[in-house]
Amino acid sequence: MSGISGIIYKNQKAEYEDIKAMNDLIIHRGPDGEGFYSDDSLALGHRRLNISDSSDDAQPMVFKDLVIVFDGRIYNSAELRDELSSLGYTFKTNCETEVLLAAYDCWGQNSVYRLNGMWSFAIFDKKNQILFCSRDRFGTRPFYYTTLDDKFIFGSEIKQLLLFMPSRIADKSILADFLVCGFTNHTDKTFFKNIYTLMGGYNLIFDLKKHSFKIYQYYFVDNTTPKKISIEDFKKVFFQAVKTDFPLNVKVGSCLSGGLDSSSVVAAISDLINENNNKNFVCIHAKSTENTTDESNYAKLVAESKNIDLKLIKPSLEDFINSIDEVCYIQEEPFLGLSIFMQYFVMKEAKKNNCKVLFDGQGSDGLFGNSYYYVLGLLSLPLYSALKSLIKYIRNTKLQILRLIVCCIYFSSFPLLNLRQRLKYSFLKSEYLPDFEWNKRKARAFSSIIELQLLELYNTCLPALMRYDDKNSMWHSIETRFPFLDKKLLETILGLEDDYKVHDGWIKYILRKALENDLPKEVVWRKSKFGFYAPEKSWLSGIHSIMIEGIESNKILKKIFKYNVNLDKLDNLILWRLFSISKWINIFSITDIS
Repeated sequence: MSGISGIIYKNQKAEYEDIKAMNDLIIHRGPDGEGFYSDDSLALGHRRLNISDSSDDAQPMVFKDLVIVFDGRIYNSAELRDELSSLGYTFKTNCETEVLLAAYDCWGQNSVYRLNGMWSFAIFDKKNQILFCSRDRFGTRPFYYTTLDDKFIFGSEIKQLLLFMPSRIADKSILADFLVCGFTNHTDKTFFKNIYTLMGGYNLIFDLKKHSFKIYQYYFVDNTTPKKISIEDFKKVFFQAVKTDFPLNVKVGSCLSGGLDSSSVVAAISDLINENNNKNFVCIHAKSTENTTDESNYAKLVAESKNIDLKLIKPSLEDFINSIDEVCYIQEEPFLGLSIFMQYFVMKEAKKNNCKVLFDGQGSDGLFGNSYYYVLGLLSLPLYSALKSLIKYIRNTKLQILRLIVCCIYFSSFPLLNLRQRLKYSFLKSEYLPDFEWNKRKARAFSSIIELQLLELYNTCLPALMRYDDKNSMWHSIETRFPFLDKKLLETILGLEDDYKVHDGWIKYILRKALENDLPKEVVWRKSKFGFYAPEKSWLSGIHSIMIEGIESNKILKKIFKYNVNLDKLDNLILWRLFSISKWINIFSITDIS
């Protein structure tokens, strides 16, 4: 992992001071080294996080007429190296960065189709005078860009681009989607006007001769024909995904919430190590101070069953309060809930334990389905199968029929959802209400499980989770890896028949079956899941007055209110969204909303 920076000027030569300033803002992403490259109007910068203890992958790296700045990992680089060697390519280093450059030299823009990994990179093709930028299939690694006056600027973090912004304006449409509908990172827009993110599965090509660029999607799931697979074969694919990601020469850790996803990753990792090198692997759990959201017993069960070291931390209200400003700065944009803080504390503990790589179970929910949405998706199955699974789902989770009916009406009725949100946020001026387009898309997606999965993976769930994870981990100079987003595993899961995903009322059925002999049954066949759930009730109550004071004193935020709002009458979750916006406005010196 690392951090990247880049500027292309239209009418002047590249300035070292600008690219150096951008790089200095992301030292945390790469504390082990930096490098620069300039060519007439273009400047590139790189920060290096040393995982392999090798110095032969220093960047920017030059290969023939190509120069790259690269953040990420290419897991199939060994196979690509062999293929390229057979085609006549020779390599001076053992690093995957050189393989990536050779792959582009050989196959051009089509090289991204061959990659399995996580990446965000920019390749300057000097001969053709273009800058080829790419982001991995589901946006694991970040890439932000803006066009400003006579400059095109890109980087790993928004704060790098803010250096050049004459004023910082909040994007009204994104703010409204976030505040009213709870959507974030669902489009290529950010909360900052005129700052965009290159979305997962997209390429950007900048033409230096014309000083213009185009963007196109290179990856989308187009083969969702239901397929059968044995439990044993699925398990092999899953374990191989973890093995592919696993580094052997550094201290490795894993998030362990006690839920099925993180526990499955830990089970696969434990299969790779023996008792003599367990000291190089540690699991970390953030324990909630509220009994209703405390999952620590499940995490302990997993750690004990696998004889793995478990570090258990218990963040307090005081820890939360003291970290608010820093986490808001790290995240760069407002965020919905407090689980981001629990993740932050996990990363902090990982760094304390000298972990350079941390595994995470993110991505599983979107792939398998883990919410009421997927139960609603069962309605697309044949009537008998749908009713059978719905009944068993109700029985297994002890839900009342009324609760499910209300859920169905609430989520699948676009007009009803809009009305409810309009009433709930009636204190906002009409121009600060969203157009509810994303509500409409979600309502349309209820027609099938696969449509719901793709919506969550591309827009409404995974992109936000990737943002939270990247910023929290890289702030602590830690590389996170996501086995569930391995290309082969991802496409295997998406192509499964619905019955493998939701079976006899059990979501993630095939994963449960595959791991039922590798994990305690109390974990495999759990009926509840939180996932580093923060003690929101006590924490939000503990900062209630702080939130009200912060909102009331923010003149920019109050511009969106229709009238003087009695903030004490709003529930704490709404207050947090407003407070998160208020903090963001202050920390990043936002001057207006447009």
